[in-house]
Amino acid sequence: MTAESDPDRDTPVDFANLLARVADKDAQAFRELHDATRPRLFALIYKVVRDVGYAEETLQEVYLEIWMKADTYRPELGKPLSWLMMLCHRRAVDRVRSEERLRRKTALLAMISCDVDAASADEPVLLRDEYQRLMRHLSALTNLQRQSINLVYFADLTQREAAKHLNILVPALKTRLRDGVLRLRTQMRSEV
Repeated sequence: MTAESDPDRDTPVDFANLLARVADKDAQAFRELHDATRPRLFALIYKVVRDVGYAEETLQEVYLEIWMKADTYRPELGKPLSWLMMLCHRRAVDRVRSEERLRRKTALLAMISCDVDAASADEPVLLRDEYQRLMRHLSALTNLQRQSINLVYFADLTQREAAKHLNILVPALKTRLRDGVLRLRTQMRSEV
């Protein structure tokens, strides 16, 4: 097994050996691996998520995954540091997608609700209540409107992807979305 160079250290780090020891639940090896990789892995995650707090949380999740799944690393498939970076990249992309889904749902609620504004939409209880109201009113939409809203706002598809899935043109999808949002807004306002 060869040691890889770490530009921040004078001596090469044997990541494969550290991972093998981490797989055996060696806490000292985990600390060494953490110390040797943290700056590089944090930088990679930060490049994707663009938020220090999310990058820190995501990195913690990655280190937990490393501790739990170090035994799944296969040297024949690539270098240890590449494996660690792949774990980070996947987790960071998942974080961005998750935040985008939440942003879309919040934006939809803000568009249709008369008592949720951009500032209060971040409050979890209010958001949950508004979400439940929205789900009740979705059943009153036409099937086409409901499908369009579900695909774009809840299934995390782009408008182009949703239109392709429904086998319609993007302008037709936009019309369904607009009409559905207007109808939801009217229904939810009449409920207040």
